[in-house]
Amino acid sequence: MVQNPDVLGMIMGGVVSLVSAIFGSCISCMLCSNCYFIMAGVTTKELVRKKWNEDNPFNLGCLKNYKEFCCHSTGPSIFQLKAASTTVCHSLFPHANTCTY
Repeated sequence: MVQNPDVLGMIMGGVVSLVSAIFGSCISCMLCSNCYFIMAGVTTKELVRKKWNEDNPFNLGCLKNYKEFCCHSTGPSIFQLKAASTTVCHSLFPHANTCTY
């Protein structure tokens, strides 16, 4: 005897496939647009506001723009903590000399 397939399982599989396709399409569109932004050497804000009426002065060409994006040095962070000025005291033994400088 041949059993009928589980209808609920088929419906759930279809829904999961549809949602996956929608999210996959959105992520693919965002990936493609960001690749274009890197290639053109612009940010989203510059593209939307049409800041560069003529040539973009930061556009180095497709390959150099990708190299600049992937391999450039960001420089030192302004949020780096200085280890010499940080004091840590352990609260388990408040009267003991357990502070680290």
